[in-house]
Amino acid sequence: MTALGMTAHVQSAFSGRESRPILIACACIVVILIVGTIYTLWAHGTASFLSPRYLMQQLQVGAFLGLVAAGMMLVILLGHIDLSVPWTIAAAAMMATAVGGPLALPVGLGLGVAVGLVNGLGVAYLRVPSMIFTLGVNAVLRGLMVMHTGGFAPQTHSTPLMEFLAVGHILGIPMALFVWILVSILIVVMLRRTPLGRYIYAVGNREAAAYLSGVNTRLVLISAFVLCSTLAALAGVLLAGYSTKAYQGMGDAYL
Repeated sequence: MTALGMTAHVQSAFSGRESRPILIACACIVVILIVGTIYTLWAHGTASFLSPRYLMQQLQVGAFLGLVAAGMMLVILLGHIDLSVPWTIAAAAMMATAVGGPLALPVGLGLGVAVGLVNGLGVAYLRVPSMIFTLGVNAVLRGLMVMHTGGFAPQTHSTPLMEFLAVGHILGIPMALFVWILVSILIVVMLRRTPLGRYIYAVGNREAAAYLSGVNTRLVLISAFVLCSTLAALAGVLLAGYSTKAYQGMGDAYL
């Protein structure tokens, strides 16, 4: 066996040992879910909870959380966190419904891009810990929205496009689920097939080493925070479409 082959064999065995706890944990989760489902059906007779209609409804609601989690994953891969998500969601929803018309969706997403730029610049250039800086941005967004609404609930309503993306169906499948799947596929492709994805892993593993290797670590940080806030804003716009209106604190549950 050549030295290269031996190295590959050792690396393969090592990766197998590393993945074994993950496989065991996944198997335990599956067993717990199966046992819990059987017990619930036997004890309470709640078989209706397994109906296709109910499951699709849960997937529709879960799509909003999935969008937020997809963006947050990019920031966490870098070793940071974004605590401005709650009011990014609320602010994007409130601004989208306030503008209305064909500009509602672009304005909501644009607000997410702006928030992400602020977060990224603060973390990448000012070197403020992301937990502190993004929490401050969250408070600023909350104050701006309270000032915008005067402290009262907004009287604006979502647009037909927002409602279609949130509660519309194609072949019985919620549109929100399609949006979530599309975003997830794009993120997977970005992480696996693009330089930005490789840079995210490199910076998250060791930022100093990535910088010395020629990676523009600041740009990577900013890009991740922009994507995170943009997806949070998209979730906020869809939430406004789901509830037909925006309201203060609608993103608090996503912190």
